[in-house]
Formats: sequence, C-alpha cells, structure tokens
Amino acid sequence: MMLRILLAGLLLISTVAQAQTSASSATQFNLRIHPLHILVNAFGADLEFKGGENWSVGPSLGFWSVDKGAGFKSRASLIAARGTYTFKHERFSEGWYAGPFLGFASIEVEKIGAFGAQGKGSGNGLVLGSYGGYLWFWNSFSVNTGAGLALSSASDVTVDYITSGTTEKVDSETVGGFIWEIGLNYAW
Repeated sequence: MMLRILLAGLLLISTVAQAQTSASSATQFNLRIHPLHILVNAFGADLEFKGGENWSVGPSLGFWSVDKGAGFKSRASLIAARGTYTFKHERFSEGWYAGPFLGFASIEVEKIGAFGAQGKGSGNGLVLGSYGGYLWFWNSFSVNTGAGLALSSASDVTVDYITSGTTEKVDSETVGGFIWEIGLNYAW
C-alpha cells in the first residue's frame, strides 16, 4: 500500500512540476540511491559516468538480507557494472531508459536443520540482468522507477551442518529473479 501511495505521489509531482527536464549538458556524473529497498532489508547505489550523448556506465553496489525467522538467514552483497541507455538524444534527461548489468555476488546462509543442527554456507557467482524504467528530472535532481530481471549462478548455496556432519543445498533467496528500483538521483 505504501508503495502505491509513493508511486501515485511521484506521478502527481511529475505532472505538475515546472522545472528543467534535464541536467546541464556539461553534467558528467549521476549518483543514484535506492532508499525504499530498506523496506525489504536491502540497499543499493549506483554511480554513472556519462559515456556518450545518450548512454552512461558505472559501478553498482547492492546489499540484501533475508530473515525468514524459522531458522533461515541469508545475506548477499553485489558489485556490478551497469550501463544505461536513454531513449532521447541527451543522457541525464527525462524519459525512458534501459540497460544491462553484470556483476559478482557473494552470499552467506545460516540455517537450522533437523534436530536443531546449525548450518552455515557461502557461495559466489556471476549475476547478469537487464532493467528499464522512466526518469523524471528537476534540474540536477531526479527520481527514477524501473523493473527488470536478473539471473545468477550464485542462487544455490551448500550448507554444512557442523554438529551432524551433513550438507544440504539451499536456495539463498537473495540473488536473481524480478528486480525493481525507485531511485533518488543527483547529477553534476
């Protein structure tokens, strides 16, 4: 419900704003943070470098945490390269965008197994994805909303149960699948 209210507010603001719809043509950088991801125990940030008239590239960082409460915890971190193509002539301007990303994820899992056996596991792998969305600009500040898909070779982690000497392969539930973003941006 909170997400719907926020999206409706963003749409309302975008239709009544009387501001510049792009950053200056001298703008070379864009910093994006994803503050609403905190609602789902995650955080992400991107730094974009202007690459051409309508594209940019830069590093992306992400952190996730899943706690199911029934003896299952999973944490992941991601470092990636992200590209963004804007379907207008000028980058860092209002309009539709899309792009790929490729990164490396590191995952840690803690699980309580049968008879209270405590298990831990970790894994690493590549993450490949793409996304698209819309960007609203007001001078140097902007808001973007988007969604996409991610595939990961790091989704399954082998958990070792120390007390019982057994292992189990589990889904980390942190990397891959549907992705969404609502970002706050500052371009300079």
